[in-house]
Amino acid sequence: EALDLLARVGSVKALVHITGEGFLNLTRVAADIGFVLDTLPEVPPIFTLIQQYGDVPVEEMFAVYNLGIGLCIVVDPADADAAIGVLASHGRRAYRIGRADASIPDRIAIRACGFATGDLVGVGKKFQRV
Repeated sequence: EALDLLARVGSVKALVHITGEGFLNLTRVAADIGFVLDTLPEVPPIFTLIQQYGDVPVEEMFAVYNLGIGLCIVVDPADADAAIGVLASHGRRAYRIGRADASIPDRIAIRACGFATGDLVGVGKKFQRV
């Protein structure tokens, strides 16, 4: 799937595996940019259970878990639909979840959506409310 994506969508800038350190892994992209995530899909129920029963703050949830997003693929905005289509042709669900933003280098801004009831900004190894 990844090779097909690279062959068919020429503007793939980065592939970011969202594992340990959650969405903060996006700061590893080798460019002077940050990201605004403002359209996250519904979080799978297991993460709500972890948060509730573990009394885990939302800030920590975004810094530790992927919340259902296993891989982020950074492409030019004009190629987002094509990338989603290539992944769909392989039976993968893909979403446009945000955008790169040069005005916030090395930061991840998560706008209030679903699981996050307020805005969060990730800097270094932590998210904090803003």
